Amino acid sequence: MNKYLALVALILVGATFQNCGQKPGSPSSQMDSNYTNPQDIQFKQDNLRANIEEMVEQSRCETATDCRSIAFGNKLCGGPTSYLLYSAKDTDEDELANMVSEYNEMEREDQLNTDEALTGDCGFIAEPEHIACVQNSCTNYISQN
Repeated sequence: MNKYLALVALILVGATFQNCGQKPGSPSSQMDSNYTNPQDIQFKQDNLRANIEEMVEQSRCETATDCRSIAFGNKLCGGPTSYLLYSAKDTDEDELANMVSEYNEMEREDQLNTDEALTGDCGFIAEPEHIACVQNSCTNYISQN
């Protein structure tokens, strides 16, 4: 019986110190990337969206050749909810693409877990074809002819 108590005590001590020495933010010490609470997920998604929008809004172009578009959001029937326009001249395109991909995946998972899946808009959103640099901002230019 004493052997069992010693074994249980040893297991409890080991479990207590399991995360000692872990770097903050590591998967073992925090559930940083594994949000389970719906409010936490929404908070992270809202912050990610704000960061993406800020990155895009701060980008400045000199000519239309600096401008690019990226699909943003998810329609339930497929395709993006919009396209973001940004300048490749001063935007880290890999970072933006990774952030948008993460956001789109979070939105897709959110849609699958809510009643929104039953009421979504299936309208087609076309990628901008005529992007111009107007006052150092990338803009969807539509001819007035």
